[in-house]
Amino acid sequence: SSSSSSSSSSSSSKGACGRMAELSVTREDQDRMNEFGALQDRRDELEADIKALQGQVTVLQDAQSEVESVLESNLYLGIGDCFLSCDEDAVTAFCERRNEKLQEQLAALREEAGQVAERQVELKDLLTAKFGNMINLEK
Repeated sequence: SSSSSSSSSSSSSKGACGRMAELSVTREDQDRMNEFGALQDRRDELEADIKALQGQVTVLQDAQSEVESVLESNLYLGIGDCFLSCDEDAVTAFCERRNEKLQEQLAALREEAGQVAERQVELKDLLTAKFGNMINLEK
């Protein structure tokens, strides 16, 4: 009689751990989990890069505003450790070209971030379909 009570208690206490044991994690599942994690790391890097570029755009916009408000005809353009004497048109043209490059870089980073996010959704759907709420794919 003691053996029947222990078998009934073990079957009733299976819970999530028992269900997880019933589901085998295949190599493909593990690869998907690893890919999801690597994509999350890449997404974090992209978000940091986007934030840094947005900061550069803000600094550039502030510089353009300063150039427009300066009454002097001779300005100094800082490039690296050097300062070049330039007129307003040259500084304005430099700022416009730099802004275009930054906007192109931002667009490329945002596009990649979107692709990464889409792939993460695909992987999450596949993994949650198999493992349900037994897998945590949140940051």
